[in-house]
Amino acid sequence: RGKRLYKGAGACVACHGMDGRPTVPDAPDFTDAAWQKKRTDEDLADSIANGKGTMPAFKGSAADIEALVAYVRSLAK
Repeated sequence: RGKRLYKGAGACVACHGMDGRPTVPDAPDFTDAAWQKKRTDEDLADSIANGKGTMPAFKGSAADIEALVAYVRSLAK
């Protein structure tokens, strides 16, 4: 579910790349284990739900946000 949401039209991949590596400046590299370690699931959920910097807020359910957090976590190498 998280993968589908992440890769959906106009979704996360536009800036965060298909594999979690950013395609725009200042987007985090989700494949970076050190970056992942510095953030809690709550941090990620907050950024997804409320947006951060130029990233817009995601208008999905709590279950959708939880699925996205799990998918972002799965991208760490």
